[in-house]
Amino acid sequence: MAGSLKGEVRLTFEGKPLTLVLDFNALCAFEGEVGENAQTRLDRLEKGSGSLSDMRALLWAMMQTHHSDMTLIDAGRVIGEGMSEVSAALASAFAAAMPDEGKRRGKKQTATTKANKAKARTPKTLRGR
Repeated sequence: MAGSLKGEVRLTFEGKPLTLVLDFNALCAFEGEVGENAQTRLDRLEKGSGSLSDMRALLWAMMQTHHSDMTLIDAGRVIGEGMSEVSAALASAFAAAMPDEGKRRGKKQTATTKANKAKARTPKTLRGR
């Protein structure tokens, strides 16, 4: 499907691979958990005014496709064990899931430009400190 929303990335937790998926279902699960529109909450995270609970809920929602046995507590443990790894994985997922302006306009971009744009789209709360 052209223009589909699916950012899939992998990270390791306790020596085991985890696959995170940022897709429509993950966004719906995130909305269900936080009780508010996903875009509203993602905007807050991006501005740095989101809560730690929002960050944990987003990671949990992204784990559900391949790891439905993982709980919110597990998501918090994943974040606690490797904030920078989680931040990098989420940045990659956002980059893969969100349409790239340059591609739509037919412009070719360097890897650095793509990484900078992915970082810019990643909520500040999710970026490594």
